[in-house]
Amino acid sequence: MLLGQLALPELLAHLKNYPDYDADYQVDVDSLTPVLNFNKEITISVIIGTWCPDCHREVPRLAKVIDAINGKQVTVEYIGVDKQKTDPDNISAQFDFERIPTVIVQDGTQELGRIIEQPQQSLEKDLVAILTQ
Repeated sequence: MLLGQLALPELLAHLKNYPDYDADYQVDVDSLTPVLNFNKEITISVIIGTWCPDCHREVPRLAKVIDAINGKQVTVEYIGVDKQKTDPDNISAQFDFERIPTVIVQDGTQELGRIIEQPQQSLEKDLVAILTQ
């Protein structure tokens, strides 16, 4: 179980060991058109549990979607939590969350929106809706 602040390469290498890992996900680039080459400073915090099947599926997909946005001002942090939804350095404690994965999109300190557990439409469409509101 990986906990605390996580680097994406390490996280993806760990998640590849699970059957729900989705390395073959194809990003719907057409849905991302409104936010391609995004220039606004955005932080995306992803709270995950490496023990969670939804995280095994959604995190690799999300990483591909964020990469496709190609936003130079988009910063992503991955925070691993245990089954009690805590981490050793209490990084996740600043966020009010109950289920994982929880994807929190912020503009500075203002929260723009969340994707909780799984997207309502798709990761691409849900992120575009959050980023263009």
